[in-house]
Amino acid sequence: MKRIFAALIAGAALAASGSILIDARAARADIFVLTSDGQIQGEAVNSPDTPKDKTVIRTLAGGEITLEKKQIRQIIPQSAAELEYEKIRPTYPDTVEGQWQLAEWCRDHSLSKQRQVHLERVIALDAGHKQARAVLGYSMIDGHWIRRDDLMKERGYVLYKGKWELPQQVEIDEQRRKEDAAQRDWFATLKRWRARLDADELHEKLLATTDPTAIPAISLMLKNEPVQKIKIYLIESLIHLGTTGALKTAVSLTLDDPDEEVRWSALDLLAATKHPELTSIYIGALRSSDNTRVNRAAYCLGKLGDKSAVLALIDALQTRHKTVEGNGPPGQMSTTFGSGPGGSIGGLSINGGTQKEIKVWLQNPEVLKALDALTNADFQYNQAAWKSWYASQKKPVNVDARRGE
Repeated sequence: MKRIFAALIAGAALAASGSILIDARAARADIFVLTSDGQIQGEAVNSPDTPKDKTVIRTLAGGEITLEKKQIRQIIPQSAAELEYEKIRPTYPDTVEGQWQLAEWCRDHSLSKQRQVHLERVIALDAGHKQARAVLGYSMIDGHWIRRDDLMKERGYVLYKGKWELPQQVEIDEQRRKEDAAQRDWFATLKRWRARLDADELHEKLLATTDPTAIPAISLMLKNEPVQKIKIYLIESLIHLGTTGALKTAVSLTLDDPDEEVRWSALDLLAATKHPELTSIYIGALRSSDNTRVNRAAYCLGKLGDKSAVLALIDALQTRHKTVEGNGPPGQMSTTFGSGPGGSIGGLSINGGTQKEIKVWLQNPEVLKALDALTNADFQYNQAAWKSWYASQKKPVNVDARRGE
């Protein structure tokens, strides 16, 4: 009796297993779209004996069809949920409630396209169905239902990479994207040139470059270039490109590069361009917190010979800068933080003494030299005298219109 009972259980298990296999096989079904615009739903069951130019399809009904591969235009995979949807779809009534329920079933089974169809049907049957309208992205504007997408289009926006933007902004974004891609290409190109070309060949390539998107790559190479000659060639190529950004980079090198030859070469190349923006860039550097930089900027302004810099130079004859003052004897210096016995507040400790940061007025000799070169006047560091002289140069000449009558 026990054996019979066990056999019955085994048979039931086998039957269940078979039904599971059948269901699993049925779940694996695709839509084969034919070149003739027809469709076949089923599963490809090619065997090793199937010719390479043919496909065998087992249909949902269990039969098999052999097609030439060139007859199949597209294969659309079908999930188990999609197969189940095709079975249950006809069972839901074409009513507001029935279509809403079917849309909810589609939501639960992640069938977004099918859900869209039934939500559209709901509002076709009931134009005021708020839930369906909300899901479909509608809002009530001035008494009318309108999709957000349509509203944005009416307002002149376009969908760009998942965001609504004005066409002008899209154009800017696209231009920026293209420039970014071009800049990345230039980094690779310059790296390749530097590795393969000698200095003169590199110089020729750089001077032939007219693409401003090369500027970031050239600027980066300048920071890391150890060879003086090539560094000067890179500066020349920046100046040759002539954008404001390129000029500012070259100007910064005339002020900050530790190699004096590089600074002078860069200044000579800049001065030769007679570019109208140079004076204003150097005038900006006169306001630097670094006194060395102030004097170098003044030297460059003197070389440029632009008299429009005179007033700014007068203001820079004496500039205020931070320095450190100590009240302890010379000796080992260490930074200290906080306060306490023998310490200082944010200062420097020197053998029990302290240093503190103060601001002092410094006279700038290169500024005075530049003023002398540009004006042929000499009031030393007397800013009041310089300004009085400058004002006298700007006084209008009064002409008596009656003279000569």
